[in-house]
Amino acid sequence: MGILNLLQTLKPSRLSPTATSLLLASLAFFALPALAQEFEGKNITELEIRYRSAKTIDETVLRNQISSKPGTVFRAENLDRDIAALYESGFVDDISFLGEKVGENGVRLIAEVSTRPVREGVGFVGNTVFSEEKLAKATELGPGGVMSDAAILEARRNL
Repeated sequence: MGILNLLQTLKPSRLSPTATSLLLASLAFFALPALAQEFEGKNITELEIRYRSAKTIDETVLRNQISSKPGTVFRAENLDRDIAALYESGFVDDISFLGEKVGENGVRLIAEVSTRPVREGVGFVGNTVFSEEKLAKATELGPGGVMSDAAILEARRNL
């Protein structure tokens, strides 16, 4: 039983949101046809989530971002939307999907994820005018959240 690697390691956190969207669309156009031919229309029997990094995001949260679930029919365009949703959520730095044939009419999906680190605290370098507490309150960042590009941009806007 062969495992088909859909997407190789990506680092969209280094790209702008527009560049990330274009990259994902390109990958969907070039990488997913092989998967679509092999698994298109087959029943998804299982969705396994494997962590390649520290498990900073609960599996349930990740599953809620994925529409390709057990009991549904595999569609390449749905998987493309799932990949985009996971990146846009800010929860993952890297995602790849694997597919494994199950019986005559089934497919087992495996999502391999690298989740983003959790903030342990927030500090400000170079500031001599405002207190760290005042800046932290203004940014609305605190310990425990995920370090996503969207959170950083929002914090910058708040300042």
